[in-house]
Order: sequence, then structure tokens, then C-alpha cells
Amino acid sequence: ERFILKAASYMATRWEFSIVYQTSQFLSNIDRVKEAVEEEIEDYYELISVRKMAMNKKISKIVDLSGRLRFQKRWAQTPRIPETSVLGHMLIVAILGYFYSLFSKACDGRLVNNFFCALFHDFPEALTRDIISPVKYSVSGLDDIISEFEIKMIEEEILPYLPEGLLKEFKYLLGLYGDNQKNEFLNRIYEHEIVPVEDMDAYNEDKFNAIDGKALKNCDNLAAFIEATLSISHGVKSKELIQGKEHILKKLKEKGKIGKADFYALALEIETYLGV
Repeated sequence: ERFILKAASYMATRWEFSIVYQTSQFLSNIDRVKEAVEEEIEDYYELISVRKMAMNKKISKIVDLSGRLRFQKRWAQTPRIPETSVLGHMLIVAILGYFYSLFSKACDGRLVNNFFCALFHDFPEALTRDIISPVKYSVSGLDDIISEFEIKMIEEEILPYLPEGLLKEFKYLLGLYGDNQKNEFLNRIYEHEIVPVEDMDAYNEDKFNAIDGKALKNCDNLAAFIEATLSISHGVKSKELIQGKEHILKKLKEKGKIGKADFYALALEIETYLGV
């Protein structure tokens, strides 16, 4: 596992350097650094995924899409400190989802599914860009149109580049189900087919491949709440940021109780801790 993590870290470094190199070719020793970076790939050649990315095969396109989210800002129209990327937000939601799974005593399969569903929940934004919630829900039916567009882009720009063995699982994690439907925050299981469910504890076995969609939605809201509250605590705030924070807090109060987990109470604790 440590070897795989080292390989992943290296491949991320290699991807980052490919960007840096484009604007640094005038530096005297840049070619020496480039050669050292390229040579290191041989240390990880026993991993087939590394070989495929090195040959710029299909999977490298998925990696490239993920990397773009590092440069895509959250709350792009609102000044905020610290700024956060969509990629960083996805990781925070995944970590919160992991903690929720531990708190709920989820089985291993459910815990893994929750983590990766949260980790990729905004992945289509690499193609569609971030459409802020006030815009998305300001016009009746607009969110459905956006969802249809996301499905179209996923089918055209993401799924064709996935290995066959990952296709069904990745579609499930992205929230694709039924007849051209998408909801990554749907409570669901996948034994023989994808089935929406309510009581997740009744399916707490690996064979059900359960995903706590509603809990992950609260993790998403809590992450956004932390982003807004942290900026306000630093003194960088605007009317839109304060309104956004209060709107998220209201949503957590209404739907933030999942079993014994109380996301609303957690948000209030964070607010108190940050002195906002």
C-alpha cells in the first residue's frame, strides 16, 4: 500500500511539473529537473496504471480532468480567505464522509463507497464548471437541465476513458441510475441493480454496496459551511457569504439529523469555536 501511495504521489508531482515546465523552460537547470522527474517513473513501472498513464492512455485523461479541479475555485464570485479549490473541497467532504461512516459503524464496503462517492461528487464540474446554488435553483426546472447536461458530458467525456472493469462501479459512485437519472446524494444500494432505500442500517453488509447519499449531502453542506465560516472568522466577509452561511445552517437544521449524527449541532460547535 505504501508503494502505491508513493507512486500516486509521484504521478501527481509529474503532472504538476508538466504544467510548471511550460512556463519555466528559460531556467538554466530546468531540463536537468525534467530528466530527473521522468527517470523516476521507472521505479513504479510494475504498476499497470502507471504504465498506462506514462503511455498517455485513456486513464490519463481522467487524471487530467481531476487535476483541473485543483485550479477551479469554490465560491468563485465571492472574496474569501483561505481560498479553496473544488478538488480540496471534494477531499474535505470525503474525509467528513469517512468520519460519519466510522461514527455510524458502517461495514467496510459501505465506508469505502461513502469515501469515494464523496471524493468524486463534484467530478463532473471539471466539464461543466461550478454553477452556484442561487443560480441553479433560481429558475424552475433549471437544475434538471443542468443535471441532464452533466449526464451527457459524463457519458461523452468521462465514461469512454474508464477501464471496462471500473465502468459500472464508477457510474454508481457518480450517482447515475435508472433511465438517464443522476443523484450522487441518493441513499442507495447495488446488489443486482441500483435501488433507492431509506434505512441504511438495514443494509449494513458489504454485499449491498450501500451509499449514504443523504449523509454525504450533509457532509457537503457542512464543508461549505466551514469554508464560509472560516473566512468570516478571518474578517473577510460579504453580504453573499454571510447569507450563504445562514442558508446552509438553515438546511442543516432542517435535514441535518441522520440517525445519531447531528450535523446541525456540529455546525454550531464549529461556529462557536471560530468565534463567529
